Amino acid sequence: MAVLLIVLGCVLAPLAGVAVWARNQVTDTDRYVRTVAPLASDPAIQAAIADQITTQVFTYLDVQGLTNQAVHALADQGLRPQVADRLRGFAGPLASGIQSFVRTEVGKIVASDAFADAWVQAIRSPTTGWSRP
Repeated sequence: MAVLLIVLGCVLAPLAGVAVWARNQVTDTDRYVRTVAPLASDPAIQAAIADQITTQVFTYLDVQGLTNQAVHALADQGLRPQVADRLRGFAGPLASGIQSFVRTEVGKIVASDAFADAWVQAIRSPTTGWSRP
């Protein structure tokens, strides 16, 4: 029986050590923040966040549709059909240009120190669910 308990203790001791180490890694807020905070300065992470934000903005904002609606409204007000057709032709390039502009500006914001500070605040905040006890 003693041998069985010794073998069981030898098997469980490394598992207990790993469990204690993992608990300390996960539950220490300062360590978690020190680990995750530098991600806000990583250009690949910044690009991914900027792309995601831009995509979300343009899921709710249809620039090409708004441009076409404006041209249609102008046509209803007496705009010549040839001019209306030319303006409709600008809807695609205009939408692309606006999306590029928004992506660039969001990229500047994400690369700023203010974003890095907000990132740290967010991962520390208990309301985000990311903070550790």
